[in-house]
Amino acid sequence: MREQLNVAGQTSRGELEVRFGTNAEDLVAPTLTSLRVTKSNGRLTDRVDLHSAASLVFSAADFNYPTDLTRQLNSAATRVSYRVHGTGEWRPLTVVLTGTDEGNRAAVGHIPAGDLYRVDLSAATPASGFIDLRIELEDAAGNRTSWTQAPAFAVGTATSGTTRRRSVR
Repeated sequence: MREQLNVAGQTSRGELEVRFGTNAEDLVAPTLTSLRVTKSNGRLTDRVDLHSAASLVFSAADFNYPTDLTRQLNSAATRVSYRVHGTGEWRPLTVVLTGTDEGNRAAVGHIPAGDLYRVDLSAATPASGFIDLRIELEDAAGNRTSWTQAPAFAVGTATSGTTRRRSVR
């Protein structure tokens, strides 16, 4: 599956890859339930400052159909990596599990988000340019989901020529 977005004036492409384990009782791969890049003040953004303390905040759940109860993800296998847009070298980032929102819609009154994660993006902000992100998830049955966003955000003054300039009098 592919989805296109716009990141700081540049077309961004999201790519989802799912691989299934061998457990016939569980052939439902983990689901990315939320995803956002935030500035150091917590505000949603697609462009961060050079050397900033931006974060990736996301959540993921493993739903058990037809009950929609969430199942435990293999949090130790959750990985996030980045690369400078268009290059081939993925660099790992540290993923921190910050909480959980488990259950099912009937029990909690909303669709549960699952496990909640935060990733410090400061390692990806020392130079201007576009940054790609990859999130990899795995459940207890070995089903895996990988989401790649290219680019996911811009650092510094990176644009595709759409910067507005003020006239000076």
